[in-house]
Amino acid sequence: MDWKVLFSRFKKPDHTVVRKNLDRKLIRRINLHQLPKLSQLKYLGNFLNTTEKKIIISGLIIFLFGSLGWITVFLSRHYERAPKIGGEYIEGLIGQPKYINPIFSTTNDIDADIVELVYAGLFKYGKDGTIEPELAESYKLSADKKTYTIKLKPNLKWPDGQPIISQDVLYTFETVQNPEVGSPLLAAIQGVKIEVIDDLTISFTLKESFSPFLGVLTTGILPNHLWSEIPPASIKLAKLNSQPIGAGAWKFSRLIKDEGGNIQTLTLAPNDLYY
Repeated sequence: MDWKVLFSRFKKPDHTVVRKNLDRKLIRRINLHQLPKLSQLKYLGNFLNTTEKKIIISGLIIFLFGSLGWITVFLSRHYERAPKIGGEYIEGLIGQPKYINPIFSTTNDIDADIVELVYAGLFKYGKDGTIEPELAESYKLSADKKTYTIKLKPNLKWPDGQPIISQDVLYTFETVQNPEVGSPLLAAIQGVKIEVIDDLTISFTLKESFSPFLGVLTTGILPNHLWSEIPPASIKLAKLNSQPIGAGAWKFSRLIKDEGGNIQTLTLAPNDLYY
């Protein structure tokens, strides 16, 4: 016989332990939720000692800064800044525009700066210096590397609403090829055969292969429907050289001259038809 078990039956019960157990049972029956409610958490500090409070506060601080760190990393990878539409940018230039025309602008830095904003070419130079399509959608190079067949993007339009087609490209480069015009780009395009295949397709055939030729095709395109009526010998005198119409991201808005005829202010506005 186990005497300890026998004598334990005669021991006086510990009423404190019994009371605590009964209290726990009562609380469990009254409060079916095992976790404290938010309204009860404000009393948490009454049941924690100093060390426990420090541990909880430290954990909350680490969690807070860790969450902020992850949010910052997430935003930096997925957030992209974009310029706000509107406002005005003013730039002062020494000198004045002479020919805001892509077939003449290479001899004047001011002309070249404005031409880059107003006109668009078949191709353009990207941020890393590589050549990428602008008005062109695609191109094919023949097996002998002499013929470039260019496909224009569909539905392109000039600021006046007229469509941009292969005939505009043909006019631009044939004008450069005309010695009577006096374009400094003549040497780069001389001897190149240009042929319109359809409204959106045009080909350039070189006498010999020339790998940098796409760079020539970054020249801004002129609107044939506006320039074709001007005689080649009078192109440099045309009003369109100071009030240009191109297919670039910006379009001509206003020109102010002084009493001597010198250009004081040239204002450009966003081209809403820019692709």
